[in-house]
Formats: sequence, structure tokens, C-alpha cells
Amino acid sequence: MSVVLAADSASTVSYYENGERHQRYFKGANKVFQLSDLHPIGLMIYGNAEIMGVPWELVIKAFRKHLSDSSFDSVQGYAKAFEQFLNDNHQFFPASARQENFTNSVAIETAISCKEFNERLEDDAEFDEEGHIQFLEGKVEALAFTNGLDNDFIAEILNETPSHVLQQMRADDGFPYLEDRTDDQLLKLISLHIKLKAKQLPESSTGLVFAGFGNASIYPEAFAAKSTGFIANRLVMADEQVTQISHENNSYISGFAQSSMADTFIVGFDAQAYSTIQEIQRSSLPDMLAPFVAKLGGAIERTDTGNALKDASGQIIVDERDFEQLTQTVLRPVGSQILDESRQKHGAPLERVISMLPVEEMAELAATMIDLQSLKEKVTRPSETVGGPVDVAIITKNEGLVWKKRKHFFDIDLNQRYLRRLHSKD
Repeated sequence: MSVVLAADSASTVSYYENGERHQRYFKGANKVFQLSDLHPIGLMIYGNAEIMGVPWELVIKAFRKHLSDSSFDSVQGYAKAFEQFLNDNHQFFPASARQENFTNSVAIETAISCKEFNERLEDDAEFDEEGHIQFLEGKVEALAFTNGLDNDFIAEILNETPSHVLQQMRADDGFPYLEDRTDDQLLKLISLHIKLKAKQLPESSTGLVFAGFGNASIYPEAFAAKSTGFIANRLVMADEQVTQISHENNSYISGFAQSSMADTFIVGFDAQAYSTIQEIQRSSLPDMLAPFVAKLGGAIERTDTGNALKDASGQIIVDERDFEQLTQTVLRPVGSQILDESRQKHGAPLERVISMLPVEEMAELAATMIDLQSLKEKVTRPSETVGGPVDVAIITKNEGLVWKKRKHFFDIDLNQRYLRRLHSKD
């Protein structure tokens, strides 16, 4: 049994300029890493290539040195040790820098909201900003925590942080769109964004996939999570998921970040295609039902806000809101059946084959899927968020992590001293 990790070389760096979020893409990043020099464990990243301005590659290699000969019974144990290392490391992430980074991000997001409100007011003079903020507050309160935080943690941050952010924004000429708002209005908006950051994954999060074998592992394991960076002084990990190979679950294949090719290969279609199918079903249902309703003497009438069902006398018996809810209820089992059928016809046979593939063929399969995704990105998207050389690592219980394909930013033949340094460590 083995693990294959494959990744392209495209990385994303996010930054804000003049109240706008920007992204830059580069195609020389390392995304697959050996997490321990002695034990069969690896780490793959995707998404943002840095945390608080520090490249993930630098942090991961520092952890590998810190780990030394320590090991854990499970892959999740390595993941939690890595999380603790980041939380405790004040060399990379000083407490003052953590707080400054957090307050800056809240200030920027608050300024962006103010800009959006101004634009809405230009289009609609009757736009109620106070009412809209109250509506957003209700939606945020309804969000569940997925990252180990709680309301007590938020209450602690809200005790002092909003006033610090407001003071920073008022003193900095780089934050426009504040002139027409009182301090109380801005404090409400700042508090709203703090709660959002504590509950909701930001666009600039980084995915972390730990995979390999713990000391007590017979079969491979994987632990996936998303790092949202630091909220105040605390590192936040969200969407944690553990996958273990066993007698009942004898293989696992998954795509991360841009995964449309992997999804198509596994299920038969990707998320975008599935969403399109659902939207066509939803929009077509009234036309499909209309002839049957007409036979009963009624009618389906299209309105500006949706569809309504009328009886023979013209009375509305199902208004637009109820019609939409009934549509979702009716189509939900249809969508589930499509997914179940596709998994049975595509996913299940694939999983059976993968469990029997030689490790070399598994590695080739993983690299091919990355190449196909890269080709699709190249011809369909100007950003090309997937591209560059593909790195492939294989992890087995006895051999540990070995490289099937690996790029270097230099010509290895011209750097014999580098090879001698590596051999001297062995």
C-alpha cells in the first residue's frame, strides 16, 4: 500500500492595493514536501503560497528540522504537531506582527464594504445601509463554527480590537470611503468582519494535505485542512478531514484546489457541470409541469420574482416562495440519484482498479491528471492557475518518501557541491 502526491508548480499570492484584492500567479513553486527526514510522511499544499508574508516552503522546512527524529502514531498527530509549531513560533510570526496583520485585514475588508455600499447608494438612492448591515449580522450569527473557535473567543477579540481598527483607519489616509460614516456605524461594520473572519474561510486560505503512515498505521492515512492564517494571536485550521485506508475503504483518490479533471475522472462530471444540470432542471421544471397543470384546469404563471401556481379560478394556491421551495424539494432526490448512479458506474470501478495498480502506474495516473487540468486551464482561463512542471512523490511504509518526478530551480549537473552536501548528511 502506498500514497502518491502530485502537484503542479503554479502558486497564488494575494495582496490588497487601493482597496482592491489582487492575485499574482507564479509557476515555480514547490507544493509537495518531505515532512520528516526519517519517517514516511509528506505534506502537499495548495492555494495561497504564503502565510503572513512568510512562504510556506520556509515554514515547512523549519518544521522538518524541528521535528528531528520525533514521530507520531497517526498522520493526524503530525498535522497537530505542525499546527502547534506554527502557533508557538514567534520567530516567523511575532505576536505584534500577528495582531497587526489581523487588524490590517479587518480594516481593508471594512473599507471594501464601505466602497461597495457607496456604489450601491449611487445606483439606488434609497439603499438602507443600516438595514443591510442588520441583515448581514443575522446571516453571520447563523453561520456555524468549523474551525475550533467559539463565541467566547469572538467576545474576547471584540472587547478591544474594533476600537483599535477604527483608530487605525481614521489615522490612515489610505482608507477612503469613511467620510460619511460615524464611528458607531464603522464599529458595527468592523465587528461584523471580525465575526466573519472567525467563522468563514477567506479566499486567501491555504490547503494542507498531510499523507503517509504513522507509527501505528498499517494502511495509508491522510489529514486535510485549510489554514486561514492567524486570527489575533491564534492560528486557525478549518475544514479538517481524516481519510484512512482500511479493509472496507481500500483506495482513495481526490483532487484539491482546481479539481475539475479529477472530479470528471472519478464521478463522470465536475462540480460546474453538475451545477449546470441542476440549474437547467430548476428552470425547466415549470415548463415541464405546465401541460399537466393545464389538464387539471390550472396554470403556472411566471412573475418578476419567480413562478406561481394558480387553480382553475385564477386564485394563487402556491406563491413564488413556496414554488421555489417545492422545486428544491422535488429535485433534491433527482440530484442525489444522478450522483449515486455516477459513483456506481465511474467511481466504484475506478477505486477497485486503483487499489490494485502498481505504484509506478499510480504515479503516472496522478501526473497525467495534473497535466490534463493544466491543459484545460491553459485553453479556458487567462490566469492559468494550474501549470508548470509536475512533482510526484510516492510514500510507502518501508521506503518512506521517494521522488518519482521532481523539478529543481537549478541544473543539478552544474551543482555537484549540492549533491555532496546532501550525501554528507546521509
